[in-house]
Amino acid sequence: MTWILNDVVLQCDDMVSLPEIYLKLSEKIDRPETTNNELADLVKLEPGVASKLLTIVNSPFYGLAGTIATPAHAISIIGRNDFKNLVLGSSVVEVFRKLPCQVFTLRRYWEHCLLVAICSKLLGKHWRLNEDREQLFVAGLLHDIGKLVVAQVLPEQADLLAPVWQPVDGGCVGDNTGEEALLGFTHAEAGAELLKAWGLPGLLQLAAGHHHQPELAGSHQTALHIVYMANVLASGEREAIEQSLKVCLQVLGVEGSTEALLELREEAQQEKAQLIGVYLS
Repeated sequence: MTWILNDVVLQCDDMVSLPEIYLKLSEKIDRPETTNNELADLVKLEPGVASKLLTIVNSPFYGLAGTIATPAHAISIIGRNDFKNLVLGSSVVEVFRKLPCQVFTLRRYWEHCLLVAICSKLLGKHWRLNEDREQLFVAGLLHDIGKLVVAQVLPEQADLLAPVWQPVDGGCVGDNTGEEALLGFTHAEAGAELLKAWGLPGLLQLAAGHHHQPELAGSHQTALHIVYMANVLASGEREAIEQSLKVCLQVLGVEGSTEALLELREEAQQEKAQLIGVYLS
């Protein structure tokens, strides 16, 4: 038996939706007359998100001098756009707090996605590419969200796919043939459709839909190849890393080595160890 993608996404959208805080923030953040204090007051309506945000911006990952004590202070330091991206990432983690699965686990899911997010941001910096690094982070964080769509609506099928999605050895590159046979669609397609239903930016939709095959997307090729490389790098599979690096060096016109990327992955692993508890708290 297979399922219709749109039906599955609609069911997921009915079960989990972005918190009102993010929707209101998105509405007001680009208005010049909106003050930082007004934006901060919106965030305070969701204490869990506010606390998570302050912990993240005070972590070594941001390396900011002094202590950021309030959301308003955070906005003034990191800027409105970065703040909005942080709220988005924290909000998505909040709405997927529990899953009706027995084998597929949220802990392992977010560990992988957070590692991809950090690798995406670090790769943008490493290759000195002119991309919004916080948006790269969020694109990496949400790239596999289609797996959560399946886990939320079709938990038995997610459990059947768990050995492929969350292998014991940590590798997570794989192909989608098993998904298509079992579900009738892929997690990439499901993720792109959910983020479209949520009205999130095109880059995030494309990263969810094309993180395995960025060349098939019509735009945002630089950012998508960064997320693609970060996803492969997170797997730790050296041969796959070498092959993907060749593709990215050609497409992005940058220089790099497998050894340099493995060192970057080690740095990202350390950052992940510091942040994972915050995101899952």
